[in-house]
Amino acid sequence: MNRVTVSIGGLEYTVACNPGEEDRLQDLAAGFDEIVQGMKVKVGEIGDRRIAVMAGLSVLDRLHAAEAQNARLTHRVAVLERAREAAALAAESDDDTLVQRLEETAAAIDTITSLINRDTRNRTRTGERKVVPTAAVASRGRPAAPADEAGPPAPEGEAETQPAGEPEADGPEDGAGAIVPAKDRRPA
Repeated sequence: MNRVTVSIGGLEYTVACNPGEEDRLQDLAAGFDEIVQGMKVKVGEIGDRRIAVMAGLSVLDRLHAAEAQNARLTHRVAVLERAREAAALAAESDDDTLVQRLEETAAAIDTITSLINRDTRNRTRTGERKVVPTAAVASRGRPAAPADEAGPPAPEGEAETQPAGEPEADGPEDGAGAIVPAKDRRPA
């Protein structure tokens, strides 16, 4: 044990401490001496014992206030940590929903691509020169009925003048600039 001499309230005291704690003990004694000197200024000379008791109570009051503040801050940190965890879980849940929607969209794109590829292969096999755009795809990747399967059949007695699959030279266009074969046109 090491010994340190400190001055408090104008009196010197020798105090024991562990090796390496001398500077800290000197700082604590200087802080306590400031409190004692402040008490003497406020209440006057009422005796060293009473001043020491009042200074000790003042230090304990500060300690209790600091402990209460520490408890409030510790509680606040715990609340904030729980809120952060809840926000992280909510964000992760949002990510899962987004990933699910992206997967559904990718599946719908795959379905549309398959329909277009199938339609292209079928038209190529039958010798059609121009590919007519396939029907629009309904939401959530469920294909609508193709245009050539929808709508009423042509009225009887209206015979086609061109062979099936052959576009008329000056036939109507489909809005995208492609000539629509007579067999795929709907009656007006």
